[in-house]
Amino acid sequence: MRVPFVGRPVYRLDAKGRVAVPANIRRAVARDPNPGVVLFPDTDPDAEFMHGSGVEGFRAIVAAFGLPLPGKPGSQRDAGPEAQMQGTARANPFAKRNKILGRGQWSIAEFLPFDKEGRVLLPGGVIHRCRLDGSVCFVGCDETFQVWNPQKLEAADKADEVALGQYRTMIEAFDPWQVDADMPDAAEVGK
Repeated sequence: MRVPFVGRPVYRLDAKGRVAVPANIRRAVARDPNPGVVLFPDTDPDAEFMHGSGVEGFRAIVAAFGLPLPGKPGSQRDAGPEAQMQGTARANPFAKRNKILGRGQWSIAEFLPFDKEGRVLLPGGVIHRCRLDGSVCFVGCDETFQVWNPQKLEAADKADEVALGQYRTMIEAFDPWQVDADMPDAAEVGK
């Protein structure tokens, strides 16, 4: 079972750009063939945070953007073995959309291996994009996590307060008992 990324721990960023990675993140990616994390930008170019995952999680995210084409492959040359097993051909990696995503999204991703102490060395581009200035907040988002400047995160939280309140209201308004309201009693089904 996959371990979800949760919590909001804050760690100190040292003068060399190293930061300890929370233990729950290290445990979640420990089974990856290349232990470490991959940081990648949000699709919003103005976002002041980076998303993160393990290597295998990152591969799954990239694959999700290469949407499968409907139908079965026409021949063995049309698709690789993974796509043939699924019965669908993979989208053209040279399609304009995929080239743009590759150049503008995935090429900015950074693989950061763990050192002996469970730290990673953040590249200057990550430090600049996230506006990191001494501390780093790791925000668990279930299948991914985010890297934030704690002050920027606090400001984003305040800006998102209204939307978050609306989401909570929607969740609280959901009554699971209503889903089965029209279902007959088990005793009636057996008659």
